[in-house]
Amino acid sequence: GDSNVYTLGRIGGHRVVATKLALIGDSREATTSAGSITTRLLGNFQHIQHVLVVGVGRGVPHFTDAKRHVRLGDVVVSTQYIYGADLVVDRQTEQLRDFTTRKYTPSDHQVAALVTSSAADTILTEWEGYTSEAIGRLASTSEVDFTRPAPETDLLALSVGGGNVIVMPHPDPERKTARFHVGPVGGLTSLKKVMVSNGNGENGETTVEEQEEKTNEQIRERFATQFSVRSIDAGFDSVVAAIVGSRIDSWALVRGISDYQNGQSRANRVWQVRHHCRS
Repeated sequence: GDSNVYTLGRIGGHRVVATKLALIGDSREATTSAGSITTRLLGNFQHIQHVLVVGVGRGVPHFTDAKRHVRLGDVVVSTQYIYGADLVVDRQTEQLRDFTTRKYTPSDHQVAALVTSSAADTILTEWEGYTSEAIGRLASTSEVDFTRPAPETDLLALSVGGGNVIVMPHPDPERKTARFHVGPVGGLTSLKKVMVSNGNGENGETTVEEQEEKTNEQIRERFATQFSVRSIDAGFDSVVAAIVGSRIDSWALVRGISDYQNGQSRANRVWQVRHHCRS
């Protein structure tokens, strides 16, 4: 039989079924399990019209354009999911050349259209209200602090090599509230150590010392730029494939932005906790 736990209820006028996916990580077992859970849910509840995959992710910042700048606490709703399944590496130079990707696009964009409509501000305001109500109820039963972290915890750090970082100013430093962003969301497979051409060393290669510290971040930045993604998560390819395979037309990933890495960094657990409450 099915050993998964499902929660049934209503959100507004909609009947809803929810379940918790296995923790996505580098292990194949976790990825396979998350896909299987999704397939079983959609098989057991065959009249589902919309699927939301809710979780945390990395924000892709924009250093000059405030409208495109994704900050901690913001929410990204996907129009497409792009999974970087592998890295294409030059065998001789070990430089990253490209990505092998799998792309998934819903045929129905109702969710994305909703948060780009004139009702978006109202939706976000109501969402924050529900979050505050939930925090109030949890305060008496939980020792975890679900309130919005202080603004100074939203540091936009840029690695410059040698273990050093510089803190960049946000293009919208006065903004203290969350914002919706709509666009592609990406996911990356477990990153490998490869050389990434950035023009710092001889022939445009990074030095060996810089490689260990900068490679992963450079790969994420290149992936984000190449595919214009607004957020990067830990890799939900098996989940999205199960949704598409079940012929669900309307689906979206909803990513609460908790860091500028992949959404699961230990340094920004306070933002992860905040988004867990909002979910």
